[in-house]
Amino acid sequence: MLGEYKHGAASLCLRLPAFLTRSMRRNARELFRLHTDPKQRSQGHATALLVKVCAEADRRGISLVLCADPGRESLYEKHGFSTIQTEPVRIMTRNPSANVQA
Repeated sequence: MLGEYKHGAASLCLRLPAFLTRSMRRNARELFRLHTDPKQRSQGHATALLVKVCAEADRRGISLVLCADPGRESLYEKHGFSTIQTEPVRIMTRNPSANVQA
């Protein structure tokens, strides 16, 4: 689970989180650059993309981490992310769902 993901007018990138130790990076990905074409916002493109990426992360047992832009926290909270740090930037994480099959 690395690289760019797209759905409709939305895209995002996943990469190995450089700020985690090597052993922690094995089961974690940093979600960054979630973007939707401004002309097509509020049409569910980003939501559909997050659903797809979160489901894939759950299947693979991968945690997701991100730095949330101010005012965007509720979007991520709807998809199971929770805040673990607020200063100097808001960091949110999402662990794989409990019903992940090994």
